[in-house]
Amino acid sequence: MDFYTIRANKFIRFKHKRLHNKHIIILIQYNSRMTKPFFSIIIPTLNEEKFLPHLLEDLSKQSFQDFEVIVVDGKSNDKTVVNAKSYTKLLPSLKIITSEKRHVCVQRNLGAELAISEWLIFMDADNRLPSYFLQGIKYRLESDVCDIASTWIAPEKSSPPYKIVASTVNIFYETEMSLSDFPSILESMIIIKKSFFERVNGFNADVNLGEGRVIIQSVRNLGGKLEIYKDPQYTYSLRRLKNYGTLRTISALVQNELLGLIGIKAPQKGYVQKLYPMLGGGVYNSKYTINKKKVPKFLKNIQGLLKEF
Repeated sequence: MDFYTIRANKFIRFKHKRLHNKHIIILIQYNSRMTKPFFSIIIPTLNEEKFLPHLLEDLSKQSFQDFEVIVVDGKSNDKTVVNAKSYTKLLPSLKIITSEKRHVCVQRNLGAELAISEWLIFMDADNRLPSYFLQGIKYRLESDVCDIASTWIAPEKSSPPYKIVASTVNIFYETEMSLSDFPSILESMIIIKKSFFERVNGFNADVNLGEGRVIIQSVRNLGGKLEIYKDPQYTYSLRRLKNYGTLRTISALVQNELLGLIGIKAPQKGYVQKLYPMLGGGVYNSKYTINKKKVPKFLKNIQGLLKEF
C-alpha cells in the first residue's frame, strides 16, 4: 500500500490548544476499507527506534485484531518512523502522524482526532503486550461498564527487584482507588471512550505532569466511571529507572507522592522532564486529599493483595 504526505486542511480543536494546519504534517497509509474497528490504539513517539518495533510486533500477534494503530511521532531524529512503516503489511490499518510539537499531550490529541473507534487506547512505545491483551480488555469493557480504565502492570523480568517494583505499583493503584476521589494511573496505558475524551476536550496540553489524573478528574466530574483491571496486564518498561538510577528515581517519585498526600505540590519538573522528554508522565506532582471514609475498605483490600504477593 502507498503512503501519502498530507497537510491537515482544518484546525485541530481542543479546549487548551488549537493547532493550525501549518503545524501538522500527517503521513497516512491509504486503506480503502474504512470500517470502524473496536479499538484505536494511539502511540506517541520520540526517538523510539529500539522499542517501538517490539510493541508493533506484539500488536500484530494479538488474538483480537479488530483495531487500528496510530503512531504520532514528535519529529524523531532516529529511525522511529522508518521502523514503523516497516509494519504496514502486518498492521494494515497503521497510520503514522508527524507532529511538529514534541509534547505527549499534543501528540495524543492529534492521534485521537484521527481515530475512528469508540474506544481509544493510549500506549507508550516501550510497552509490551501478551497476545491475549486486547481480547482481555474487550472482555473487561463488555463485562464491567466504565468510561475510562487502565490495568495492573506485569514485571519486566522475573527477578525479584522487577517483581517488587510491579507489585508496588499495583498496590499503589489499589491505594489510590481506595483512598482518593481522583486517583492516578500510569499514562503508559489509558483506555477511554472517545465520546468522553471529546467531552473533556482531550488531554490538557498546558499540563506538563500528571495529565492522567487531570483527565480522570474531568471524566469523573462528568459522571464517568474509572476501572483499573487486575488482568490482563501489560509490561511497563523500567528503562528510565535503569538510565537514571533506580534508587534516585524511586526516591523522587515517592517523595512527590508523599507530598501530594498532604497537599503540597512537589517542585520536580526539571528532573521529571529528563525522565520523560515529551513531558507528561503520571504520578509526579499531584495534589489530593484522603477520603477517610474509604480507609477501612483500603486496609481490607491491601490485606488481600499482600496475600496474593
